[in-house]
Amino acid sequence: MTIVAAMSFEDHFLIAADSKVGQLGLTWSTCKLYHIAKPPLAWGFAGELGVGREFSDWLSGYNWKPDIDWYKLRDDSAIKLGELNKKHRHFITNSGSRPTKKDLTSVLIVGYINEIPEILQIAGTGDWRFHKNPDNFAAIGTGDPYIQVVRYTLEMYWEIFLKRSLVYDVETFKFIVERAVERDPDSGFSIQNPMQMWKVMKDEVILV
Repeated sequence: MTIVAAMSFEDHFLIAADSKVGQLGLTWSTCKLYHIAKPPLAWGFAGELGVGREFSDWLSGYNWKPDIDWYKLRDDSAIKLGELNKKHRHFITNSGSRPTKKDLTSVLIVGYINEIPEILQIAGTGDWRFHKNPDNFAAIGTGDPYIQVVRYTLEMYWEIFLKRSLVYDVETFKFIVERAVERDPDSGFSIQNPMQMWKVMKDEVILV
């Protein structure tokens, strides 16, 4: 299972993901989070590893023209992700297998474009949503039905901390994501599969 979660703070974003891939006892660690410095963006993917990496290569080399805004990035990203998901599902069909929703890859992008903060979620089905207002929070994942439990857990803790007016920080957000992933018996964090987390600010992106 994969879980990628992002949260908006007053002057930055945090985005975190597990690093575990594989199943049935055969697992290893990989990178599910990527970033660029200009503009300051970070993103993660959930789904097929090859699709996620190819999308990340594309976004890393994106042609950032002065007129690019969040709506343009949304359109271009949704088109590119759709192309990659379609190709992947075609290969599955060509092999004689039948693709399912689990074969779709989704992405979560956070950061600043022209100093405008946003959280952009693009599903493998092509659906999209901006989360900066009013949500300030978003999560994607795989491993149905576990992802439903994960989303509920994240939202539950998010509401608890919000109602108690606690200040969000790296440790608080890390705690929330760890509690969510613990609910999947096939996932979890360890020395071999540590959590990955980036802090995205207006002028830089740093590993935390």
